Amino acid sequence: MPVDFSAESTSALKYAGAVAGNRSVEIILLHVVEWIHSVHDFGYGPVNRQRTNNPAVRSAGARLRALGRRHFASGLSWDAVVRSGTICQEIAKAASEMKSDMIVMPAHGRVRVEQARSGNVAARIMHLSPCPVLTLSKPTLARSRQAQAIL
Repeated sequence: MPVDFSAESTSALKYAGAVAGNRSVEIILLHVVEWIHSVHDFGYGPVNRQRTNNPAVRSAGARLRALGRRHFASGLSWDAVVRSGTICQEIAKAASEMKSDMIVMPAHGRVRVEQARSGNVAARIMHLSPCPVLTLSKPTLARSRQAQAIL
């Protein structure tokens, strides 16, 4: 489950917890920290460099663990994973490596301007994903309490 710490992703997290209920599933909370990009010119043309934003990775890990403790019941199996890279590619790569059965994510979260220009993030993840992607719209997220009551 990709988490960008928006209100929508927190609601999707609650929905995923309600749907998982007491079934024998594990929820993996995933946050992707984008690389720090820099361009240097050493006299023979620009050189692009990418490196991991280590403070952001540590902070995201702490925030994910806090979200999991706050929103998941004690009997539910979950883990928090932070990766660094390109958001859509890392989500699909993590789903493949972890042999995920499904990705659950909000359809509308925080999107950076450069991501919005290159297309819908949820659609790109659906295209790259090795498994089904369940996208939750705002009305669905608002009904997550109803889903919890039903399950």
